[in-house]
Amino acid sequence: MKGLSRLHVTFSGRVQGVGFRAFISHAAVRYDLTGWVENMYDGTVCAEFQGLRENIDMLLARAASPDHRWINVEHISVEKLPPDPDERCFSVRG
Repeated sequence: MKGLSRLHVTFSGRVQGVGFRAFISHAAVRYDLTGWVENMYDGTVCAEFQGLRENIDMLLARAASPDHRWINVEHISVEKLPPDPDERCFSVRG
């Protein structure tokens, strides 16, 4: 687990109904991350990412970039969590 980071992330803005979870899932696989992403009832999208911190940071930078036609991330909040040594993949929930 050395070098692994795990973050709980909440994305707000125009992030539901625009393909954001699929975008996050593809990016997580690209950056060799495990975890999950899920739409929340309040209109936000929550995710947990586990992997190298620099890879998580690259994913977050891509998610926040203004080059997505329909997606508009207005705010990202991040909370550090302990790594999960048993997690092996990335999934889309709900």
